[in-house]
Amino acid sequence: MQGLLREIVIKEEEKLQLLRSGAFADVNSAVSAVSKKIDFSKTCGAADFKNEVLSVFYKEIDFSGFVQKQKNTQFDTPFFNAVYSLLRRKFLARGRDLTEWERSLGVEHPVAWCLKRDLFVSVRDSFSKSEENFDTAGAVLAFFENECARSLPISFLQFADKISAGDDFYLNALAEIVKKCAENVTKRKNFAFDESLVLSAIVEETYSLFMKRLNEGSLKFDTPAQLRTYIAKTCEFEFLEYCRNNKLEHKNAEYRDEIENYTNMPDEKDEAVKTGGFEFEVDPNNEYEVAQAIAMVILNPEHKLYNDLVKKDENKLKVLIDKSINNLSYSQIAEKIYGKVLGEKELDKKILALRKEYERFKQTLKMRYKEILSNKSINVQIYN
Repeated sequence: MQGLLREIVIKEEEKLQLLRSGAFADVNSAVSAVSKKIDFSKTCGAADFKNEVLSVFYKEIDFSGFVQKQKNTQFDTPFFNAVYSLLRRKFLARGRDLTEWERSLGVEHPVAWCLKRDLFVSVRDSFSKSEENFDTAGAVLAFFENECARSLPISFLQFADKISAGDDFYLNALAEIVKKCAENVTKRKNFAFDESLVLSAIVEETYSLFMKRLNEGSLKFDTPAQLRTYIAKTCEFEFLEYCRNNKLEHKNAEYRDEIENYTNMPDEKDEAVKTGGFEFEVDPNNEYEVAQAIAMVILNPEHKLYNDLVKKDENKLKVLIDKSINNLSYSQIAEKIYGKVLGEKELDKKILALRKEYERFKQTLKMRYKEILSNKSINVQIYN
């Protein structure tokens, strides 16, 4: 048991670099002090034994006093750096299952769950002001993890804002998306040339154009599909321009004509990009994108797809908006429709009917929207 006790103390020290942080001075002394307070004759399970060892250990080294001193230090200390590194790994592990907007963009490495240093610093400020008594490393980690998790994962709109703000980490993620789109364009065209050379040129030009438009303030993306389609179409334009400028030909006459007839990004396209009113592709198999697109239509009665999507189901739409957008309960919706004159049994029946109607209408909207997509060859202009 002495060996197990020593192993528990050493692993706990390594987790947050407690020796280097100055929480205590020597492992042997700490193990000896803890051993004197443990009753080894008592029978208990491994988990209970570990909890008892750590409880005694943290009391012996006066961890709560150490934490109080840390609250009054600058951020860049071995202890807080260790907490930050450990939490970064934990959040990145959560991010292995990418969010829907990351999958929609084809992001390969976690972005939404990445714990950035500025967020950690803001939480560290809250930690310093906290009057809570942190008597174990687990309590410290739980505080930071819970507070950081309030801001993670970031949404697509937050990602777009961070790109606009010029955050290097998120711009690197954007560069990955550009590269993947460019790879898809070059592979699809199937030219007999040095693909890596062309790919490098397309990525550089696309990213350069994107940043130029971004700095001009002419880009605004509300959905992943918008961003992905804008990048993909820009890659396509840059590819055609590269082929034309370098006199590359293709055995397929359709591609050959496309290159010869290409002049530049059309003025109307350029203007549409500036105003955010360009067409983008919605993947009918991506439930997230379909739901986003439907929401943009049903919340705008002037939208040209509104009548085709809603038809004469305005009352059903009101229920859906009250439930999905306004976050009303079925009871509140029933009272809104029928007033408060219903008895308890009648109200229960109405609530059940509303719940079934809500679910059916959601599926109806998806079916109608996918039909619209197929009729319009997938290219649907979401904005008027």
